[in-house]
Amino acid sequence: EARARSGSLVTARHAADQGREVLAVPGSVGAPTSEGPNQLLRAGAWPVLDVSDVLAAIGLGAATPRERAAQRERTAAAIAALASPARPDRRAAGASTARDPHVSTSDSPLLAAIASEPATRDALCQRLGWSAQRLARELFALEIEGRVVEDRDGRLRVARSS
Repeated sequence: EARARSGSLVTARHAADQGREVLAVPGSVGAPTSEGPNQLLRAGAWPVLDVSDVLAAIGLGAATPRERAAQRERTAAAIAALASPARPDRRAAGASTARDPHVSTSDSPLLAAIASEPATRDALCQRLGWSAQRLARELFALEIEGRVVEDRDGRLRVARSS
Protein backbone atom coordinates (compact mmCIF):
# COMPACT_ATOMS: atom_id res chain seq x y z
CA GLU A 1 0.00 0.00 0.00
CA ALA A 2 1.15 3.51 -0.75
CA ARG A 3 -0.39 6.92 -1.04
CA ALA A 4 0.16 8.90 -4.24
CA ARG A 5 3.25 10.56 -2.75
CA SER A 6 4.95 8.08 -0.47
CA GLY A 7 8.29 6.72 0.55
CA SER A 8 7.32 3.40 -1.02
CA LEU A 9 7.31 5.02 -4.45
CA VAL A 10 10.73 6.57 -3.75
CA THR A 11 12.00 3.09 -2.85
CA ALA A 12 10.42 1.65 -6.00
CA ARG A 13 12.18 4.33 -8.09
CA HIS A 14 15.54 3.49 -6.54
CA ALA A 15 15.00 -0.23 -7.14
CA ALA A 16 14.06 0.39 -10.77
CA ASP A 17 17.10 2.65 -11.23
CA GLN A 18 19.25 -0.27 -10.07
CA GLY A 19 17.60 -2.68 -12.54
CA ARG A 20 15.62 -4.53 -9.89
CA GLU A 21 12.20 -5.99 -10.52
CA VAL A 22 9.42 -3.75 -9.21
CA LEU A 23 5.99 -5.32 -8.97
CA ALA A 24 2.71 -3.72 -7.97
CA VAL A 25 -0.33 -5.34 -6.40
CA PRO A 26 -3.58 -3.59 -7.35
CA GLY A 27 -5.48 -2.02 -4.51
CA SER A 28 -9.06 -1.01 -3.95
CA VAL A 29 -10.08 1.73 -6.37
CA GLY A 30 -10.57 5.00 -4.50
CA ALA A 31 -8.69 4.01 -1.34
CA PRO A 32 -5.98 6.59 -0.54
CA THR A 33 -3.54 3.83 0.38
CA SER A 34 -4.01 2.21 -3.04
CA GLU A 35 -3.20 5.31 -5.09
CA GLY A 36 0.52 4.51 -5.33
CA PRO A 37 0.35 0.94 -6.65
CA ASN A 38 -2.64 1.74 -8.87
CA GLN A 39 -0.74 4.67 -10.42
CA LEU A 40 2.22 2.39 -11.04
CA LEU A 41 -0.05 -0.14 -12.74
CA ARG A 42 -1.78 2.53 -14.84
CA ALA A 43 1.65 3.74 -15.96
CA GLY A 44 2.80 0.25 -16.98
CA ALA A 45 4.29 -1.45 -13.91
CA TRP A 46 4.38 -5.26 -13.67
CA PRO A 47 1.03 -6.29 -12.13
CA VAL A 48 0.88 -9.05 -9.53
CA LEU A 49 -2.47 -10.81 -9.74
CA ASP A 50 -1.32 -14.15 -8.37
CA VAL A 51 1.84 -16.08 -7.48
CA SER A 52 2.53 -16.93 -11.14
CA ASP A 53 3.18 -13.23 -11.81
CA VAL A 54 5.85 -13.17 -9.12
CA LEU A 55 7.42 -16.34 -10.51
CA ALA A 56 7.44 -14.87 -14.03
CA ALA A 57 9.06 -11.66 -12.77
CA ILE A 58 11.94 -13.51 -11.17
CA GLY A 59 12.45 -15.84 -14.12
CA LEU A 60 10.70 -18.96 -12.89
CA GLY A 61 7.45 -18.54 -14.83
CA ALA A 62 6.24 -18.34 -18.40
CA ALA A 63 7.71 -14.91 -19.19
CA THR A 64 10.82 -14.97 -21.37
CA PRO A 65 13.96 -13.01 -20.45
CA ARG A 66 13.07 -10.52 -23.21
CA GLU A 67 9.54 -10.05 -21.81
CA ARG A 68 10.96 -9.54 -18.30
CA ALA A 69 13.48 -6.99 -19.57
CA ALA A 70 10.79 -5.11 -21.49
CA GLN A 71 8.54 -5.12 -18.44
CA ARG A 72 11.43 -3.90 -16.26
CA GLU A 73 11.95 -0.97 -18.67
CA ARG A 74 8.22 -0.12 -18.68
CA THR A 75 8.15 -0.25 -14.89
CA ALA A 76 11.21 2.00 -14.58
CA ALA A 77 9.61 4.51 -16.98
CA ALA A 78 6.33 4.34 -15.05
CA ILE A 79 8.05 4.99 -11.75
CA ALA A 80 10.10 7.83 -13.22
CA ALA A 81 6.94 9.44 -14.61
CA LEU A 82 5.26 9.25 -11.21
CA ALA A 83 8.27 10.73 -9.45
CA SER A 84 8.62 13.63 -11.90
CA PRO A 85 7.78 16.99 -10.30
CA ALA A 86 6.50 18.25 -13.66
CA ARG A 87 3.69 15.68 -13.62
CA PRO A 88 0.38 17.51 -13.15
CA ASP A 89 -1.99 16.37 -10.42
CA ARG A 90 -4.91 14.93 -12.39
CA ARG A 91 -7.39 15.38 -9.54
CA ALA A 92 -6.51 19.06 -9.10
CA ALA A 93 -7.08 19.68 -12.78
CA GLY A 94 -10.44 17.88 -12.60
CA ALA A 95 -9.42 15.44 -15.30
CA SER A 96 -10.83 11.96 -15.56
CA THR A 97 -8.46 9.06 -14.93
CA ALA A 98 -10.09 6.96 -17.67
CA ARG A 99 -9.24 7.35 -21.32
CA ASP A 100 -11.93 7.97 -23.88
CA PRO A 101 -12.99 4.48 -24.97
CA HIS A 102 -13.38 5.72 -28.53
CA VAL A 103 -9.68 6.51 -28.84
CA SER A 104 -7.99 4.64 -31.68
CA THR A 105 -7.54 0.95 -30.96
CA SER A 106 -4.29 0.85 -32.92
CA ASP A 107 -2.32 1.24 -29.66
CA SER A 108 -3.72 -2.01 -28.28
CA PRO A 109 -4.24 -5.24 -30.21
CA LEU A 110 -6.42 -6.47 -27.33
CA LEU A 111 -8.66 -3.40 -27.48
CA ALA A 112 -8.92 -3.77 -31.25
CA ALA A 113 -9.90 -7.44 -30.88
CA ILE A 114 -12.58 -6.63 -28.30
CA ALA A 115 -13.88 -3.73 -30.39
CA SER A 116 -14.26 -5.95 -33.46
CA GLU A 117 -16.26 -8.57 -31.54
CA PRO A 118 -16.93 -8.96 -27.80
CA ALA A 119 -15.47 -12.23 -26.54
CA THR A 120 -14.60 -14.29 -23.48
CA ARG A 121 -11.07 -14.36 -22.09
CA ASP A 122 -10.50 -17.85 -23.50
CA ALA A 123 -11.67 -16.78 -26.95
CA LEU A 124 -9.41 -13.72 -26.85
CA CYS A 125 -6.39 -15.86 -25.90
CA GLN A 126 -7.07 -18.07 -28.91
CA ARG A 127 -7.81 -15.17 -31.25
CA LEU A 128 -4.64 -13.27 -30.30
CA GLY A 129 -2.40 -16.29 -29.67
CA TRP A 130 -1.61 -14.97 -26.18
CA SER A 131 -1.07 -16.77 -22.88
CA ALA A 132 -3.69 -16.28 -20.17
CA GLN A 133 -1.06 -14.42 -18.14
CA ARG A 134 -0.36 -11.90 -20.88
CA LEU A 135 -4.07 -11.40 -21.50
CA ALA A 136 -4.64 -10.79 -17.77
CA ARG A 137 -1.89 -8.14 -17.65
CA GLU A 138 -3.10 -6.29 -20.74
CA LEU A 139 -6.77 -6.62 -19.82
CA PHE A 140 -6.20 -5.39 -16.28
CA ALA A 141 -4.82 -2.09 -17.55
CA LEU A 142 -7.75 -1.58 -19.93
CA GLU A 143 -10.27 -2.40 -17.20
CA ILE A 144 -8.62 -0.02 -14.71
CA GLU A 145 -8.72 2.74 -17.35
CA GLY A 146 -12.43 2.06 -17.85
CA ARG A 147 -11.96 1.16 -21.52
CA VAL A 148 -13.18 -2.45 -21.25
CA VAL A 149 -16.06 -3.97 -19.27
CA GLU A 150 -17.37 -7.48 -18.78
CA ASP A 151 -20.97 -8.35 -19.65
CA ARG A 152 -23.10 -10.61 -17.46
CA ASP A 153 -22.39 -13.48 -19.85
CA GLY A 154 -18.62 -13.12 -19.28
CA ARG A 155 -17.85 -11.52 -22.64
CA LEU A 156 -15.57 -8.48 -22.68
CA ARG A 157 -16.55 -5.41 -24.66
CA VAL A 158 -15.40 -1.82 -25.16
CA ALA A 159 -17.00 0.42 -22.54
CA ARG A 160 -19.50 3.01 -23.65
CA SER A 161 -18.55 6.63 -23.10
CA SER A 162 -20.50 8.38 -20.39
